[in-house]
Amino acid sequence: FSAVGAWPACPCLVSVGPGAMPGAEKKTRKEKAAVAAKGRAAPGVNKYMPDQSRNAHASIAASSGAQKLLKRAALLQTLLARKESAETRIRLAEIWIELNQSKYHGAARETLETCLKLDPGDAMCARRVLAPLLLSFGEHEAAAALLAQYSNDTSAVMVCCGLLLSL
Repeated sequence: FSAVGAWPACPCLVSVGPGAMPGAEKKTRKEKAAVAAKGRAAPGVNKYMPDQSRNAHASIAASSGAQKLLKRAALLQTLLARKESAETRIRLAEIWIELNQSKYHGAARETLETCLKLDPGDAMCARRVLAPLLLSFGEHEAAAALLAQYSNDTSAVMVCCGLLLSL
């Protein structure tokens, strides 16, 4: 029994040259490029996404970003249930604000107000997130009361909120 000729020729063992098997000629560069380009989409186009308009990409990115934020918010709420922390509450409120949807603004305000109730000295500076939020809601009286309560805070956020209230 001889190994040579006993098995069909394996394409990976085919050599190119004078003793090569028939049909094993070398491909030209152009042929290789054509074969490689067949499976590729045009630059900047994702062949797996049916809609390639700019608005479609923006909405997909926005919804993906919102989903990630909602997932982070859910994780932070779980963390709050286990251990109350002012820092965790502020992060959660910032996520609600970043989602920029009116249905989450109330949750952001409630979270920050709870943080201020639990720590009246406000060591984590939740007031600096709450003051602009109140102004964006148009609740000028509540924002003015917050600024009066923390009148010794001369941070840029609080000074700017005070200036906006004076307009």
